[in-house]
Amino acid sequence: LHFDNGSAVVYKPRPVDKEVWWSGFHEWCESHEIPIVYVPKAIERTNYGWSQCLIVESYEPVSPQAFFFNSGVLLFWLWLTNSRDAVASNIMCVGEQPYLVDSETTFYPVNCSSNEALEKTGYLPINGTGNKITRSGLALRSNQFHEIRIAKLIFNKIEFGRERARVSHTQNTPKFDIHFTTEQRFESLSKGFIHTYLSVLSNRRALQSEHFKLADRNRLRGRFVYRATAVYGEIMLHQPLML
Repeated sequence: LHFDNGSAVVYKPRPVDKEVWWSGFHEWCESHEIPIVYVPKAIERTNYGWSQCLIVESYEPVSPQAFFFNSGVLLFWLWLTNSRDAVASNIMCVGEQPYLVDSETTFYPVNCSSNEALEKTGYLPINGTGNKITRSGLALRSNQFHEIRIAKLIFNKIEFGRERARVSHTQNTPKFDIHFTTEQRFESLSKGFIHTYLSVLSNRRALQSEHFKLADRNRLRGRFVYRATAVYGEIMLHQPLML
């Protein structure tokens, strides 16, 4: 939905409890100078909601050092809240700041080890930096291969598939103003993660107070993925379309 002043909102036909929670928590952390996740603002209604539409008017080169530091901040909060699905399609960069545009799979209700939690966020490029397909939210190369989902209606069946594509620019990867090696990127990412970790530790009393009750996450509605999306696609591929 576009407005005359150039702004826009996105209709979401599902509860937006978590988007609203993150937006409020973002403001609280800013007032306490704690690095935090950037999310679009949201308005909650009964079983649906509206989310701010992020509009990038230009793709001017940004500092890779600042971008990967901010990515480390985002990775910390994804890790702390046991989040999932922070893949390329759910991350959008506004300048050097990555935004989590879909937070319905944060506070995921499944326990796992610390290392597994980092990997399962979907944000890190587990497949490396070569020509392999990746859907990670953090791409280490601006021309990384990505998977694009396609769906075709053929007679009485829906056919799902994936196509491999190399793109020069994606919404989750900004252009950089200087060359930045993989080692430098990892160093900046680590600094952002550690800086946020230490900031949270030094503010843990305030975070545990009435201002931020982590237990509140239990009442936040979200999405639980029992199987990978690709598995559901394969099931539907072999089932008649029910109309």
